[in-house]
Amino acid sequence: WTTDEQKIFLQEELVKFKRITGRKYTKNWAELFRRWFQRWPERNTILSGIPDSTTLTPEQTKTLAEAIHQRQLQIRRWMHWHAGAGANRAANAKTTKIIHDLLEPKKRTKQPSEVYANIYYKSRVQPEITKGMSIADVKQKIREVFETESPEIKEECQRISDQQKDEKKWGKTEARERAQSVDIDVDADDADETDPVTLHNNIQQLIDHIGRKTKMKFTILMGGLDPLDTEGGNMILTLHSGKTGDGHDFAEVYPKFDSEVVDAFGEFLS
Repeated sequence: WTTDEQKIFLQEELVKFKRITGRKYTKNWAELFRRWFQRWPERNTILSGIPDSTTLTPEQTKTLAEAIHQRQLQIRRWMHWHAGAGANRAANAKTTKIIHDLLEPKKRTKQPSEVYANIYYKSRVQPEITKGMSIADVKQKIREVFETESPEIKEECQRISDQQKDEKKWGKTEARERAQSVDIDVDADDADETDPVTLHNNIQQLIDHIGRKTKMKFTILMGGLDPLDTEGGNMILTLHSGKTGDGHDFAEVYPKFDSEVVDAFGEFLS
């Protein structure tokens, strides 16, 4: 909102503002405003069509007084914000990092079936997934498909799971030295960290964490192209965090959540 000249004026005053800081600067506001309006009279901005020699009407006087007040508030906000801009940026960066870390998968030891899904999801699990399956159904299907695999693949997944446990116990380098290499055909491109199960779990973890910290409750609707649907259909995920005193989330409290809210969101996606 400032011109280049006005910005330079405020930046010069900002040095003094930072040096004095806080309440101690209070007595300096009047002098700052005097010098500002001496150089840039508010009347020339808000009532530019009225000559300085013309006496203002009561209504015009009121308008000018309000404009001066708003300009003073604007200057105050500018000074305070820029005085703390470095701290604001640092806080924003910290917040961004926290959210990023929360969205990353938890570094926990995966069960053999989870290792299997991470490696073979696209080639062996996805063909068994049908449209409309819930997250719980997908997890169950992963376990079922894993149980039908060959002993070699099961042993490999178990070995990787055990290695993760060893890495926690002895450290990554020593654990890898302990792990025996098994010659098995693993398609690395199959690993998919953005499958619906992972996405759902990561966001659920995020809102649960925020809920614990703030006591806030969440209901999230998200949707888009379904990676499991070869025909290019949409998928919708619903997440809830926080419950009533008797243990119900929003979808349970509002019986028409699926028929009204979710269906309306589905129409929005189409």
